[in-house]
Amino acid sequence: MLGIFGPRPEKASRLALVVLLSTLFILPILNRSTDLSITLFITTGTLFGMIAGLTYARSRIFRLFLTCLSPGVVVFPLVFLFFSPVSQLIFSGNEEIPTAEIARSRAPVFVIVFDEFSTVSLLNRDLQIDENLYPNFARRAADSYWF
Repeated sequence: MLGIFGPRPEKASRLALVVLLSTLFILPILNRSTDLSITLFITTGTLFGMIAGLTYARSRIFRLFLTCLSPGVVVFPLVFLFFSPVSQLIFSGNEEIPTAEIARSRAPVFVIVFDEFSTVSLLNRDLQIDENLYPNFARRAADSYWF
């Protein structure tokens, strides 16, 4: 699209996109495999992206390699949907909708989910909920099941 302004803006935008996508590609991998500080994490990801961009700008083989990978954007979802066990779930043709049974019990049921909430922060040295710091959690845990 930037080709209407000439070859230089088009080449620069393509190179910036390669740097950005390479950085975004490596960040989840770094997040799972290392325990870097946020500054070092972003610096390492950006450095990887810049090296990938420099390699893209200088190496014809690397550009060809990325060009050959580009059909994967379309092929991977198709293979995933049509040639994996997921296809049985999506295209099973089973239109029967399961029905839920009505519960006969009058006991109240509460489900509370604290996503990304560390249980360890509630516990004392005896691995019980700390009644001094969290009295409401301790009172609730005394007459319920929690995990």
